[in-house]
Amino acid sequence: MFLVANTVGPGVSALAFGSYLHAVLPVIPDRLAAIAAAVVMIALDASGIRRSVRATGVIVIISIISLVLVAIIGLPSAHLANLSPFAPGGIAGVLRASGLLFFAYTGYSRIATLVEEVRNPKRTIPKATIIALSWVSFLYLFVAGTAILVLGATRVANSVSPLEAMMIAVGSGLGVALVAGGALLTTFNEGLSDLLGVSRVAFAMSREKDLPHSLARLGSDKNPWRSVLFVSAITLLVAAFAPLEASIAISSFGTLLYYSITNVSALKLPAHQRSFPRVLALIGLIGCLGLAFALPLQDIIIGLVLLAAGLVFHTVWLRIKLKPEN
Repeated sequence: MFLVANTVGPGVSALAFGSYLHAVLPVIPDRLAAIAAAVVMIALDASGIRRSVRATGVIVIISIISLVLVAIIGLPSAHLANLSPFAPGGIAGVLRASGLLFFAYTGYSRIATLVEEVRNPKRTIPKATIIALSWVSFLYLFVAGTAILVLGATRVANSVSPLEAMMIAVGSGLGVALVAGGALLTTFNEGLSDLLGVSRVAFAMSREKDLPHSLARLGSDKNPWRSVLFVSAITLLVAAFAPLEASIAISSFGTLLYYSITNVSALKLPAHQRSFPRVLALIGLIGCLGLAFALPLQDIIIGLVLLAAGLVFHTVWLRIKLKPEN
């Protein structure tokens, strides 16, 4: 399910990049822009983790600055009256929106997927995860809250680019430019970090023979280039052919299912191996399953079909792998 969610993910990010670029420059077809973005992401990933991490670091800083500036520009036009009615879509709307939002919120897990290339991972990864979650939560609430206070929930929901709509509403040309630039950088960066993470997981799975062992081949610079190519091929297919909304929902569904499995694993840990109380894993399991099955029905069905296909492949693959050689 991690592979399903995160091999779709870079393609989704490329599609979002293409949509934003087409909105800014209508002469550029959105699919062509998506494919071009995917090719650049793949090239950076294939060049090795050091170059990729440097690129993502620079892009993250610029993206955060643009988001904060957009929210600050919008704040003088914020009105508490726009919080009423609160949650006009009701609890069902909140759950469905949260399920879709999960796709965007899980970038922090890329920290864990790079465990083999991090110094002192037992100390570094938990610390980095908590810092990332804290800052991202604050940033999301600040930006989204400002947009709702300026536009109201209904206008935000009906807009294909809520932050751009907010900047137009406050009459800021600089803000519109910041939104466009920030959106392009953020979507590109998300796709690149997804590629980095999932190609390393595919490499680890193939090394353990849960995927074809040929994907575990390393290049001269220790880059898992075969697993990078495997993930890249799926990314290009999604960028070229898949519908954006359905791809986001399928990726979110897959993500929520593998987070559910993670919470089940945490529940099974003996007390001396746990970092947090068991009740936290139980709440996480209930929350993940609840959000997963609040998504649109057709996307749930596609996700379950992919899960079934993965289980069949794994069962068949295990039989081949464990078959005695004689």
